Formats: sequence, C-alpha cells, structure tokens
Amino acid sequence: MLQMLPYLAGQLLFAVPMLLGLVLIAVRARGTARVLGMIGCLIMLLGHILGSVWSMALPWAANQFDLPTSALGIPSAIIGLVSAVGLVLVICAVVAGRSTSTAPAGGPRPPVPSAPGPYGQPAPQSGQPAPYPQSGPYPPADQYGQPGQSPNQGGQPPNYGQPPVPPA
Repeated sequence: MLQMLPYLAGQLLFAVPMLLGLVLIAVRARGTARVLGMIGCLIMLLGHILGSVWSMALPWAANQFDLPTSALGIPSAIIGLVSAVGLVLVICAVVAGRSTSTAPAGGPRPPVPSAPGPYGQPAPQSGQPAPYPQSGPYPPADQYGQPGQSPNQGGQPPNYGQPPVPPA
C-alpha cells in the first residue's frame, strides 16, 4: 500500500485542476455554459479516476484472468474516450459562454467617433466645411503649373528645402 502513495499523490495533482475548474465554472459561468462546463469537468474527473484505478488494476487483471496485457487495452481506450467527451463538453461550454453577450447581435450599436483631422483638430462632418484652413505645408496645385508641364521650366535648379517661389 505504501508503494502506491507516490502514484496517488501524482494523480491527485492532475485531479486538482479539474476540481478547481468545477468550482470556477459553478461560480463564474451562467446558463448553458455552466451546465456544459460542470458536466464536462465531472466527466473528465471521472475518466481520470477510472484511468488511475484501471492502471493500478491492470497487472492484477492480467494475472487473474490469464490474459495478455494488450487484450486489456480496450477498457483503457474506453476510459480515454470518456475523458475526451468531458473535454469536448468543456470546449462547448467555452463557446457557449462566448456567444452570449449583453447586447443582441442585431441590435443598435453605439456611434463610432470620427478620427481627428490634421493637427488633432476634429474632422469635419459630411456636408460641413472644414474648421481649419485647407492649405497645409504644401502650396496649392496652381503654383506648380499645368499637368504635363515641368515645374522647372526656367532652367534653374530646383530649390529643395525652401518654400516654392510663385512664377513671375
């Protein structure tokens, strides 16, 4: 019996998260998510307990029934399926908990504020004139000439870094 204590202590460490999950789901979840989560955690805990008991009983069963150990793998597979069903139910509980929200899906949504304009000023509403001047750091397009016309027609080098000089 004393040889089994380390094994049982290790198995208890794996059972603690499922027990905590049961408590947290019971306290925090609501509705369908609570039901699915609690049933899923209980089934996973049951599968864990059955798996622990079966792994301890496996050598005894192999000797008692004079069967090869590989023939006793079917109960292990069934216990694994039980745990998998519990995990699927917990995942369904998460999905059910996420899908329920405080506002209906097709209900009205609050208006989204418009992005600020240049220099942190509020952007103009549609159909209203801009509350800031339209000229920015760049000169109006008519200072550069007509489309297709080079802005440097006078043969002078461009004046990079200086404000544009209007044509005379």
